[in-house]
Amino acid sequence: KEHVLKEVQQHRNNTGSLWKVIKENIAYRERESLVYSKEPKLVAEEFNHFFSTIGVNAAKKASTLIQDPSVYPARNLSDVNRTDNSYPEENDRFSFTPVSCSEIRNIILAMPSNKSPGKDKVSMRVIKHSLPVILGPLTDIINCSLSSSSFPIAWKEAEVIPLLKDGNHEEASNNRPLSLLTFLSKICEKSRLESIWFVSNEEQKIVNPPEREQETSLMRNIESFDRRYYPKGHGWEIGYCTDSNRSI
Repeated sequence: KEHVLKEVQQHRNNTGSLWKVIKENIAYRERESLVYSKEPKLVAEEFNHFFSTIGVNAAKKASTLIQDPSVYPARNLSDVNRTDNSYPEENDRFSFTPVSCSEIRNIILAMPSNKSPGKDKVSMRVIKHSLPVILGPLTDIINCSLSSSSFPIAWKEAEVIPLLKDGNHEEASNNRPLSLLTFLSKICEKSRLESIWFVSNEEQKIVNPPEREQETSLMRNIESFDRRYYPKGHGWEIGYCTDSNRSI
């Protein structure tokens, strides 16, 4: 007991290490494997169809709500400062900057090595060990993806694991999908989330939102940008310096 207490006190500021100590000292309970009455292939197809159509169905429902004035009242264009002359000049528009090899290296080294890989089964340990060989080509692929406004199809594919929420596990709606993307996809995403720029001719300002979810912060600022369509010369330069260790 004294040894366990010492370990807990030693790692009290490190959540990951603390949980490791706890798991090593509690009784292991084997997880029950779920049994399905249908053929595995049929179950997989049903779950895949349900998960892949959630977004489409949500978009259809949202489009009907937008047409309902009691839910989404129509607003005057003047209320959001949208005028024919309010669009930014070419050099003021939103743009990405090329990523360097050193930035990609830092992102990779900061990512945890114990996370589950995606469909390609390439673990983060393999990527880190092969970094001297793949760093240059990987950086070129990411920059090419940004400059051509395209994303590798293989990086979009994920291994989806259904996690039971409640009720009958054979009902797809009672499960939530856990998508395991490839690490290369996450590396590309992190490289863009950490540095997104809105350039201004008149004033430049860097905003660093501390301890904020990357996706939430990104969506919030893009929605604000889209809503306001900032007038000429009044764009902002925004740099995201967020926690790269936080999983996406």
